[in-house]
Amino acid sequence: MSNRIIISSIYFQKKDIYKQTWISPDVAIKNQIDHVMTDNKHRSWFSNVKSHREADANTDHYLVVATLIEKLSIFWKENKSRKSTNMLNVDRLRNPLEIAQYRKRITEELYTTKEKKEHIILHHENKWTNIKNVITSAAKNLKENPNHNKKKHWFNNECMETKALEELEGERNNSRNFFKHCKRLKQGFKSETLFLKKNQNDLISEPREIVQHFRKHFDALLNASQTNNSNKTKYKEYKEPDLREIDYIINNLKNNKAPGEGDINSELLKTSGKDLIIELQSLIREIWHKEQIPTDWRTGIICPIFKNFDTGIVSNYHEISLLDTAYKILSMALLRRLVIYAEDILTDYQTDFRRGKSTTYHIFTIRQVMEKFY
Repeated sequence: MSNRIIISSIYFQKKDIYKQTWISPDVAIKNQIDHVMTDNKHRSWFSNVKSHREADANTDHYLVVATLIEKLSIFWKENKSRKSTNMLNVDRLRNPLEIAQYRKRITEELYTTKEKKEHIILHHENKWTNIKNVITSAAKNLKENPNHNKKKHWFNNECMETKALEELEGERNNSRNFFKHCKRLKQGFKSETLFLKKNQNDLISEPREIVQHFRKHFDALLNASQTNNSNKTKYKEYKEPDLREIDYIINNLKNNKAPGEGDINSELLKTSGKDLIIELQSLIREIWHKEQIPTDWRTGIICPIFKNFDTGIVSNYHEISLLDTAYKILSMALLRRLVIYAEDILTDYQTDFRRGKSTTYHIFTIRQVMEKFY
């Protein structure tokens, strides 16, 4: 069959009475029309497939039973253990002693890095690499490996519900964790997308092929062809962000957000201290004048989020891009300068994505007009 799908029920030599799965109403014809299909790579899992005539379910089909044993390779287990990454413990960053130690480690790392490369003119790529390594090294003690407790045979659904309610009761004073637990209890288990439709007849089951299929879809969706505009509007050149503006932008970054490729949370930048902010401002100043950004800032982790309808169609997913936290600082600095001109260009009818305005104003206006007319 196509896409490496095989019929495992025909690979076992058995008598006809154990192959037959359907019987005609006049009991004259018996045939094998019900099968068990699987991926070719899972072919060795099946040890037996046969039909059982003794199962009476008031139907003209026999019960087909497959016996299989799951086999996991050592290579798969090693790869699975590598996927677990350390996560930032935000609660530790609320401790003044932990913040003081974190800032001290950053100052020491920056001093050591400057001593090693004192007489070397650094490119913006090297500058960003040094800053990222300093933050990563200083934040090692603040990151922890999430605990994945092994499932116990006696820990049934009733125990899980009791434990979930206890955790919910203990988070009453923390509104964020409280609503997070409520959402998890309400949604329940969400199955992973294991199959995608390549076209009307073909299915994709290989994880690498699924990733490539998503990549092609989002690449065509996000990386649209740019048209060169000959009519360029000339505006005055703005000065690069100063230290005060960079500090303001960092303090206004949102907390509890997933980091991008650099694995640097916004909380780490907020509590890093003045020494690191000076280095970031120096890097952004160089980027501002050279008009080149580091390669890491151009990389985003795209997370497909299912919307509705069929889970096998990629167009039914919308994307969330996880960008580098340091890149957001530069983006906010550019946005603060573009908003001035955007307010002059946009008309009063544009209310979406504008500060202090909302589409509810238009809805309210339409309702008022309809009520007065009718």
